[in-house]
Amino acid sequence: MCYNIFGEFFMEKKVVIVTGSSRGLGRIIIERFAKEGYAVVINYNDSFEEAKSLYNDIVKKTDALMIKADVSNEEEVNNMVSTVYNEYGRIDCLVNNAGI
Repeated sequence: MCYNIFGEFFMEKKVVIVTGSSRGLGRIIIERFAKEGYAVVINYNDSFEEAKSLYNDIVKKTDALMIKADVSNEEEVNNMVSTVYNEYGRIDCLVNNAGI
């Protein structure tokens, strides 16, 4: 279920990007957003196998994208954002979890 900041229920699926979300705390955050019905963007840089495993689990529950992007590289971040906008037309939430 999705709620706005006023606690009101709405049906439209929200979209979240969680950077560094293929493992650890990022993985837990993605799993929670998926449980709440968000479309999730799994961002990874060097952990493809972990990201793919998470994606395979999450895509059974909600819409998901898996995008490789180094968040310290502006061009890669811009490409990630463009990909998300092309797919969903919006970004509602960003969790900057990646550790650099």
